[in-house]
Amino acid sequence: MEDDGFQLVSRVRRRKSLQRPTPTQPKNPPQPATPGFAYRRNPHGNVAAGKEKSVASVVGDVERCMTALRPTPFVQDLLRDLREVIAGIRTDMGTMDCVSYGLGSFGSSRASVWQFALLLCVWEGMEDVFTPPELFDPVFTDLDKAVAGHYKCLIIPTNERGARPTTRPTLFYMPHCGHTLYDAVLRSNWSTLPGVVIIGNSFATYSTLLSSTASGGGGGHSTKRSSRTSVKDGEVKTGKKGTRYLLAAVEDANVVERAVGRWKLHPEVFNNTSLHSFRGVGRVVGWDDADADDDPADREVDAEVV
Repeated sequence: MEDDGFQLVSRVRRRKSLQRPTPTQPKNPPQPATPGFAYRRNPHGNVAAGKEKSVASVVGDVERCMTALRPTPFVQDLLRDLREVIAGIRTDMGTMDCVSYGLGSFGSSRASVWQFALLLCVWEGMEDVFTPPELFDPVFTDLDKAVAGHYKCLIIPTNERGARPTTRPTLFYMPHCGHTLYDAVLRSNWSTLPGVVIIGNSFATYSTLLSSTASGGGGGHSTKRSSRTSVKDGEVKTGKKGTRYLLAAVEDANVVERAVGRWKLHPEVFNNTSLHSFRGVGRVVGWDDADADDDPADREVDAEVV
């Protein structure tokens, strides 16, 4: 290095020595990893770091979102379609259960607040139909649980990983979850699908994406074995773990999908969202023994469709 270079560094150091030392800020202690679903949540809409929110402030955020959503065609059309769908599956029990997975943290994600607000609008508009929503997300904090409790929602105490067999007609509200979680819900209710309704990512889009990925992108022939599920004579024999039931429902034309309109103010919050109902019981036999113990939490996760 040339002499001028050394002289320049020396002068900078002398200036720094004249400055008052600034007190160092203590670093936040590392937070323990939180076990969760086998899905990737889109990080859009995170609230900027800053002062910790209170229950009252988050409730205020939810109320403002509900006020903005209620009168919109987006919500009114969803309520109309949902009533049409459930008209054919309600029994003399009168009400349906409502289960929600993967909403995220209301205190740290604006998208989570909007999605929670939509769930509350649905329950508010169809209170005669649905029991109080039951919620679970592994990232829920005490603040999130308190906000949910303010609205009389129930917290599911354990991580079911989507493995909840239903004994009553049930709405699963699952915006922007991963395909393994949808697959787990379908698998757990394969024999009772006509009583299940799912609001979540488009199954048709998943089918197209996953099948295209498995075949090498659609351009030419792939040397890899396709993970696309094959339905023949009532039997599903192949398929990638975490997608078999989802793809079977689509390919067997057993799922009826209605696209949910885009929320114009924040279209990314509900994009690619559909209302799914089912024509009949799923037709699956002949699974390998290894599949019986397959844990959705151990499955490989593809990128989120958003």
